Amino acid sequence: MTIKTKILFKDYLRLSYQMNYRNPWIIFLSCVGPIMFIGSIMYFIGFKIPVDEPPYFQLILGIFIVIVLPISVYRNARKNYLSNKCLQENITYEITDDKLKVVGESFNSELSWDKMYRITEFWKWILIFQTRNSAFLIPKSSFGKELYEFKELIINKTHIKTNFSLVKKGFSLFLTLLPILFFILIALVVFISK
Repeated sequence: MTIKTKILFKDYLRLSYQMNYRNPWIIFLSCVGPIMFIGSIMYFIGFKIPVDEPPYFQLILGIFIVIVLPISVYRNARKNYLSNKCLQENITYEITDDKLKVVGESFNSELSWDKMYRITEFWKWILIFQTRNSAFLIPKSSFGKELYEFKELIINKTHIKTNFSLVKKGFSLFLTLLPILFFILIALVVFISK
């Protein structure tokens, strides 16, 4: 099967945000940051909030989480996209039972499936990792009707780690939401005990 792709910056940026914000700690901080920021602002406006001293630290940390964290993800994604010319090219993937052939405008690569580290299905993407930190990015829309055939090929013909199973996706979602549930539980205990 042959797949043709061209990754635009807006799609790459969206993928970068999704990859960064799936980390349980980032999700936890993204929930706590706005609460700290809003609570600090409310204190300085004059609302009665039960704190011993002015929440300067909470205000600064809240600003960092709410403003600086998303800006840094954007800047890193932009820098990575603009510095990697191969990422901006039209790329053709030829997928066979034995290997993956990747042809770009300025490069040509051929890899056997047994050399691949892992294949991950992530939102609207298929990520084919050669190493732990290096992957080919293929939008699912580029597969068209061949996506099911690709998954079957990977599951049946190769021994690559994948996350195509619904159980694995459900467990991954549970682990991602665990810090949020923990934070909600702590907040409930604090408010109920007062």
